[in-house]
Amino acid sequence: MNSSFDSFIKYFLPLFFFIYQFVLFYFRSYKVYKNTGIKPFVFGRSSSLHDFLGKSFLLVNLLNLTGILIYSFFYRFYNYTYPFLIHEYIYLRLFGFSLLLSSFIFLL
Repeated sequence: MNSSFDSFIKYFLPLFFFIYQFVLFYFRSYKVYKNTGIKPFVFGRSSSLHDFLGKSFLLVNLLNLTGILIYSFFYRFYNYTYPFLIHEYIYLRLFGFSLLLSSFIFLL
């Protein structure tokens, strides 16, 4: 393992997650609202597919945040979350990191 890369990722992942979520939801929504005058994310309490998918997406984001926080700040519990051992190879980690950054650039 590359310990300097691990320590960098432990602090970078939570910061990146919050910035990515901000840009993805707030910034893009603000641009749509400014251009059209319509709020893009409106979820009601009905049983429509749109509301179900919105709630499901929220749950997935909360699970992602939980996994990132456990990895970054409570690493001793990380082994109990059934991590994929293939992600421990440094080349795959660097490839994943490059995908992470390229997705952010694509979002902008």
